Amino acid sequence: MKKFMAMTVLVVVVAAVAVWKFSGETSPDNSDLETALADHSDHLALIPEDTLFYVGGLKPIAAKDMMASMASMYQFGDPEMWQQMNQQMADDLAGSAETAGAKLALSLFRFFMQGLDDPQAMFAKTGAKESLFTSIYSVGWMPVVRFEADQVRFEAFLDQLEIDAQVAALNKAVNGISYRAYPLAGDANKGLDLVAGYYEGDAIFTLSINGLPDQQALAMALGVEKPAKSLKQAGTVVKLKDEYGYLPDSLAYISFQQVIRALTSANNLAGDMLSELDADAQNKLAVIRSPECAAEFNDIAALWPRWVMGYRTLTYGPQGFSGDFHMNIEIKQAALTEVLKQLSGHLPKDLRSDQADIFSLAIGLDVSRLDSIIGGIAKLAEGLQYRCELLQDLNRLSDSINAVRPMVAMSTGMARGLKGLRATVYDVQGNLAAGEVTSADALISLSGDQVRALLNILMAMNPDVGMVAIPEDGSPVALPLPQDIFAGGEQAC
Repeated sequence: MKKFMAMTVLVVVVAAVAVWKFSGETSPDNSDLETALADHSDHLALIPEDTLFYVGGLKPIAAKDMMASMASMYQFGDPEMWQQMNQQMADDLAGSAETAGAKLALSLFRFFMQGLDDPQAMFAKTGAKESLFTSIYSVGWMPVVRFEADQVRFEAFLDQLEIDAQVAALNKAVNGISYRAYPLAGDANKGLDLVAGYYEGDAIFTLSINGLPDQQALAMALGVEKPAKSLKQAGTVVKLKDEYGYLPDSLAYISFQQVIRALTSANNLAGDMLSELDADAQNKLAVIRSPECAAEFNDIAALWPRWVMGYRTLTYGPQGFSGDFHMNIEIKQAALTEVLKQLSGHLPKDLRSDQADIFSLAIGLDVSRLDSIIGGIAKLAEGLQYRCELLQDLNRLSDSINAVRPMVAMSTGMARGLKGLRATVYDVQGNLAAGEVTSADALISLSGDQVRALLNILMAMNPDVGMVAIPEDGSPVALPLPQDIFAGGEQAC
């Protein structure tokens, strides 16, 4: 458990860098894209084509403006509340930070959390450039965070982290390039190190797996060696941007195919790393790497190859940011795609589009079709005949789905005709640190074939709501909600 908690710190740090990445410069004008591609080609040339995941882009981040946007988000609500939450999280993690790597990761986490009140200053201390390329990816199973930085300031940043964490780095080298290693878990033969390094204009954080036959993976993570085939050669990032219409600086994906390939075969870097595990782990891998399982797992991965995501529009500044973020799990099974298309509903209109909001979420889902969709999926599952013992339960998937259909039909019957929902929060006032809200301005809207029927069902279930006469013209009316919800406030529908 303690090792898991220490690793949690690293996940938070990587997530923070990903947030930086996804708040980047956002002009749809691609006039300077060719220049950016030329500048960024070195980064893409360092990333293996078989990376398990990727977060990055083809244009640099405007870091200074992005940090101003982060500051505005942090200042929403009560800063004291955020500080208390961050301190509590750090205290919880501190109890698990026993190794040098865990302590340094915790120091890095504290640095991020404490710097949110002045993100621009925090960003500058890392040595990162004001306009920079960043990439988050994997070399085998090793996660890598790479960003353009000034070496002197980055080294000073690491020095200060070590002082704060009261740890000393192990100074090591690979192919003549020095780096700092901080033991995270295990021992020198079968352990895990947190690694920080700098090479040719880039600052790098990664995890090094000790005991591997050679240091090729670490050399590749630091950029000293280049992969046999890179993302640049494959053109993966450009194709992703063009296919989904993402902004050139804000896109990402997780490759299910590469993950399965690593689990089912040793003929790749990630798979070879797994082959170096202990005997107990090898016995478990032997099952999924059997001919039947390897073939069937890879067949499934070919039908669900990637989870892709990115911004199609994004604006930001001192007042915050807004954007159109798109996610898609790729499905290469035409019959299933046709069934799932029936789920598509209708997004309710933004009734106050001229008013700035704090948060807005809309979903289009045709509830009336849910039962037939489940039936369609069950029918597709009828022909499954997997031989792999790990997939045997899927052969009974159709029966399992049909068993829950009556319950689904009963649950969705009350919402029949519902096609979409939008919830928007425009303002919240009160002492958020104490959990007290004095007033709120929010709007929930529905779309459907028979919205009045849905309201009638709600009124039948709640007599208090049934006492409210809702005007046909849509004008707001006060709701009889308990007054202690918003002391001194007012509710309207």
